Amino acid sequence: MLTIANPWANLGANPGRHVPKFKPDLNPEFNPELKPIATPAEIGVVVSRIAREIERDYDGQLVVLDGQPASPRGQPAVFDGLPAGHACKIPVLVGVMKGAFVFLADLARELRIPVEIDFIRAACYGAGSVPSDEVLITRDIEMDIAGRDVIVVEDIVDRGVTVDRLMGHLRAKKPSTIRLCSLLLRENGRPPFKVDYAGMVVGKGFAVGYGLDYKERYRNLPGLHAIDVKDRG
Repeated sequence: MLTIANPWANLGANPGRHVPKFKPDLNPEFNPELKPIATPAEIGVVVSRIAREIERDYDGQLVVLDGQPASPRGQPAVFDGLPAGHACKIPVLVGVMKGAFVFLADLARELRIPVEIDFIRAACYGAGSVPSDEVLITRDIEMDIAGRDVIVVEDIVDRGVTVDRLMGHLRAKKPSTIRLCSLLLRENGRPPFKVDYAGMVVGKGFAVGYGLDYKERYRNLPGLHAIDVKDRG
């Protein structure tokens, strides 16, 4: 059986933290070589940079209430210290399940501005490794985003088929603005749209870890890795 280096080995010495031991899977299909893409510390630097970019775009953006009370749904919201008759715009982070859940959680906690969070899910890759051009939305957002500022949070943008479908679906709900944030961009992916907040570029290989999976495995790895896989139909 292939020996796999412990992905938790470089998290740093912290005697108060339980670091689980990575055990190889009994199924040999799930024991490929894990090629490191980014350590947890390197990912943290990227997440922090993206958070600062979002803050620069949204921090301090005020809207005039025109005598109308702030919406109880948080659009917009009044905070102590704001000028009278003004409110703060609160962006909605829409995480694309499941791959972006860890990235979204870290990003939300890194942001120093108020945000709201919802989730959407689409099926494209399914249980295999061959992309499909057919995209099915299997879970819609619950919030009313009409007139809101929306940031779609993705794990990886490759050809852009899934994201393009999701963005079109969300635009139909008439948000005030909609932007895209992705932790990873595939080298030479050439998506037909702009990625407003981009993390890092990755080359060939199936990216796993930090929420990303291969057939639902590896999501719990703290770092990002690439594996070579063959479609098994």
